[in-house]
Amino acid sequence: MLQKIKYLSFFIKGDMMEPLRYLIVACSIGMVFLMLLKMFDMIFPQGKHFHRKKYVWTLILIYAIVFINVGFFSREPGTRTDVSLKLFETWGNSMIAHAYFVENIIMFIPYGILLPIAFKRIRKIWMCVGSACMISCMLEVMQHMTGRGYAQIDDVMTNTIGAAVGYVVWKIFDKLRLVFFKKPWYTN
Repeated sequence: MLQKIKYLSFFIKGDMMEPLRYLIVACSIGMVFLMLLKMFDMIFPQGKHFHRKKYVWTLILIYAIVFINVGFFSREPGTRTDVSLKLFETWGNSMIAHAYFVENIIMFIPYGILLPIAFKRIRKIWMCVGSACMISCMLEVMQHMTGRGYAQIDDVMTNTIGAAVGYVVWKIFDKLRLVFFKKPWYTN
């Protein structure tokens, strides 16, 4: 069992190197975005709530850039045209297939953390997880239409699970912050 976990982590670590390349570009764009927000705040002072929000928005921008690159631009158009509505087909029999399954969960964890911080309406679990499911469905349809990814019900399920995991992480930290600091970490 330990050997299987080592193989699985080896494949996941290898696959995660690709998004790291996108992360460098995304962070650069995020820094420019942050500087523009800072200049905007200097010209038109917005108060301390704006000061906190700009960091969350920068993280969302960085996440979105990496997400779009991984979901679309990491593949040639027209190379993947299949549709699978069979649950757990992605799990497969190989460690590489297992790694893809786990990576889809990992990809949406930041969604479940960042969006409740940024949007008051998404602070309910059903809104966060429901919106993640809708975004995932849209991603799968767009991947199918562009031929840049297999449209799979498994991806929708694993992405939604990832957002739920992220939401639970956010909720735990939100409760801890309320206990120790007597205030939430979001401002709107």
